Amino acid sequence: MGKRKPVIGINCDMDMEGAGRPRPRPYVFVLADYFDAIIQAGGLPILLPPLDNDEDIRQVLAGLDGLLLTGGGDVDPSLYGRPLHPATKLASPRRLQFDLLLTKAALAFEKPILAICLGAQMLNVAAGGTLRQDLEDQTQGRLEHRQVPNDDKEVHIVTISPGSSLAKIVGTSPLGVNSTHHHAVDTVAPGFKACSTASDGVIEAIERPTGPMTLGVQWHPERLRDSDRHRSLFKALVEQAGPDPRAPD
Repeated sequence: MGKRKPVIGINCDMDMEGAGRPRPRPYVFVLADYFDAIIQAGGLPILLPPLDNDEDIRQVLAGLDGLLLTGGGDVDPSLYGRPLHPATKLASPRRLQFDLLLTKAALAFEKPILAICLGAQMLNVAAGGTLRQDLEDQTQGRLEHRQVPNDDKEVHIVTISPGSSLAKIVGTSPLGVNSTHHHAVDTVAPGFKACSTASDGVIEAIERPTGPMTLGVQWHPERLRDSDRHRSLFKALVEQAGPDPRAPD
């Protein structure tokens, strides 16, 4: 029997098949880049459908070694006490409720977490932070962050805070990233710190400095896996998760 691989949970997105038809049906999915990135890093990905029971979520988490929180639509601003901005396009309510419960439980269980785009925003909100809902009208001298047609290209540079956990993973030199978002972290959650910013001051990554890896990045490293630096984020998650020492080889 081979060595046990770290088991990494990946939250699924949710949409409606046949939207606008008399009987649209909900379905769950995840883009292959996410689980391919975990496989490439040596982990075993497990896809998580949106559960709505906190005890069920805790039971699922007990069987995971780490968690990858995926991108998607926008976080509901009512979760951090703000009114809805006209440009905000909410992710599925069922998914958002699941993501919130899942993230809070993973933080409490101190599971290693890598959170991407929407995942990073939810990580900040679940821990008590807030978001900017639309960079276009809330950031002066801004970069163009919503470059959806270039989602697999490095379109701007971010700086990495020296001494941060992120710096230990990707190094301290400026990093080229893709950018497909219009939300971003505003107030950083208690116990977290910003560890990367863009030239216009937009926070590009947050982390919890203590405990296991708890890192949220605003870009999509799963689409930039030809780069060693972006690939290293998934390798770090899998290494941090590690196998259960009680499990047989």
